[in-house]
Amino acid sequence: MNPAPVRSVAADDVADVSRGAGQGGVPPDAGSARTAEFAPARGPEANADVVPDTAAFEPDRAVFEREWAEWQQGRLGAATAPTGPAALVLTQWVTGEEPRAVAGLPGLWSAPGGVLTATAFAPGDYTLPTGEHAEAPLRLGEPRGDADAGAHAEVRAGALTVRPFAREGVPAVRVFDPAAPGRTGLESIDAFAPDPAWVVPARFDRRPRAVPIELADGHQTIAETSGDLVFELAGVEHRLAGTVRGGAISVVFGDATNGVESYGFRFLTVPAPDATGRTAIDFNRSYLPPCAFSDQFVCPLPAAGNRLPARIAAGEREVRRLAEPSAEETRTRRYRDVMGAFPSGVTIVTTQGETGPVGFTCQSFYSVSITPPLVSFSIARTSKSLAAVRQSGRVVINFLSAAQRHLSAQFARSGTDKWQGVAWTPAVDNGSPVLDEVTGWVAGEIDREIEAGDHLIFLVRVDALHTAPDVEPLVFHRGSYRELEYMI
Repeated sequence: MNPAPVRSVAADDVADVSRGAGQGGVPPDAGSARTAEFAPARGPEANADVVPDTAAFEPDRAVFEREWAEWQQGRLGAATAPTGPAALVLTQWVTGEEPRAVAGLPGLWSAPGGVLTATAFAPGDYTLPTGEHAEAPLRLGEPRGDADAGAHAEVRAGALTVRPFAREGVPAVRVFDPAAPGRTGLESIDAFAPDPAWVVPARFDRRPRAVPIELADGHQTIAETSGDLVFELAGVEHRLAGTVRGGAISVVFGDATNGVESYGFRFLTVPAPDATGRTAIDFNRSYLPPCAFSDQFVCPLPAAGNRLPARIAAGEREVRRLAEPSAEETRTRRYRDVMGAFPSGVTIVTTQGETGPVGFTCQSFYSVSITPPLVSFSIARTSKSLAAVRQSGRVVINFLSAAQRHLSAQFARSGTDKWQGVAWTPAVDNGSPVLDEVTGWVAGEIDREIEAGDHLIFLVRVDALHTAPDVEPLVFHRGSYRELEYMI
């Protein structure tokens, strides 16, 4: 396959976790679009343990180790930030003008003119950086001209942060979730012990050229390098191609530790050379790429020429995560994920308690029988609404409309006044609340209670019902609210 003739790679997949990564505190420039770091290297192919020249760099050992520890702590902090690389849960490419859903996000997304645009979402679904609620159409991107006018670099969807991304002009939506397992389960970043011997003198040979590279998702492209870092390990000359950006040289490289003692490849930021072309490579500051924290990144891989035959026993090694979930936890999560694939309506079951109306959000509702007319709903054994349901013996199941997702969230909480600001009327001969502006409701008396694991199933004999055919229903699917799109 011939690589596409493109001269840029998305910079944030190189620099997202590079905060504090550079020697001398100089990280790569996250705003740059040029990230090629590769060129064919020259030198022997022998795979040998390397012992650097310890006389080449002799700092105060205590200061050196303290500064390295501070850098490492900063790296962990950046990786585990609420919008850090460990929080990335989705990169979804969006092309064309046909709106389509993005998993976990409200509304529909398209890219007219190459600009990410969200439509068909409810007020309050998205929040702008100013704190204001976004209105449709919502444009996402870095404003660069008339086509991007009014675009935002970031919006919030509840707890999620949504940002734009682009590769070779193809836009994508990126979603960061602070509750992502990749973030909450990240314990530390394992690293080799810091050693001043791994600070190696180097010269930078400026030799700009374009080279083919492959990205983590298999995409092939062309990137630009600025030149080669030339250095020696154990008397053997090596070269690593790099790109000058933001006052530093960015490098992606591999070595003999990859896949055995360290991640498959690593990044490195080297101070820009002085007037004579001299600099120093601190391999202790070799750091993991963003894709080590989330597989939703599309990091550039090192070209064959940037894979050193030597063992570089310095820098970060791999991500250490908390203990793996138990088999039961894995089974439970899997069950929830699969059940979430089945779309359902959303209801609020209401009744009258001793001190006033009682209600709770319920998805587990369905029609059971026409003759006699029976429906069912389930409720957790631990629900605080259970006693009122049993005592009353009468309920109304309210079918929420697309405009009532706020009620779904409101009645799913406990310990708050669920009824504040809620308009309702009592059902005739039942007394349970019928919520205003629902798409339909059924009322009846409880026929029987059935044991069902950690829930109870109630059969209800329907004695009154109503529907509003012009009101669109609220739908829940894969952890997000949806609206129907009619195909015929």
